[in-house]
Amino acid sequence: MSSQRQAQLRVKLPENLKQNQLELSCNYPIGAVIMVAGAGGGMTGPGAVVISAGSMRDVVRGIATVASQTAGTDSVSHLGQQGKACLFIHGKGDQCLSYRCSEQLYRAAGHPKELVLFDNDNHGVTQHKYEAKNKIKEFVLGL
Repeated sequence: MSSQRQAQLRVKLPENLKQNQLELSCNYPIGAVIMVAGAGGGMTGPGAVVISAGSMRDVVRGIATVASQTAGTDSVSHLGQQGKACLFIHGKGDQCLSYRCSEQLYRAAGHPKELVLFDNDNHGVTQHKYEAKNKIKEFVLGL
């Protein structure tokens, strides 16, 4: 990363949407946020929270989810209308939430957007965790 493009990464678990939104807007003198939620494999947090928070805060430039549910994600279409990028990752062998959830979110999202499905992988995308993390890193650095 060049000296002009340095970033500080702070990991926050999105357990309390209102608290995290307040923290984003009040405590960080930052120009952009990319919110990431995942399932297992070293990543935690519900996709619905980052989709909702992402659509409500101007500072958010994009969201990425791993194995997201569709409940509580009605605002996913607003992200594209606001020019915010979306990345959806899911294992096609997920026994907790069907990968069709991520396909549905992808269809509802505006542009820019990307869907990555890993054949025969589980809810935590553990068989492809390095590929998934690299994809998220590529996504974040591309914004």
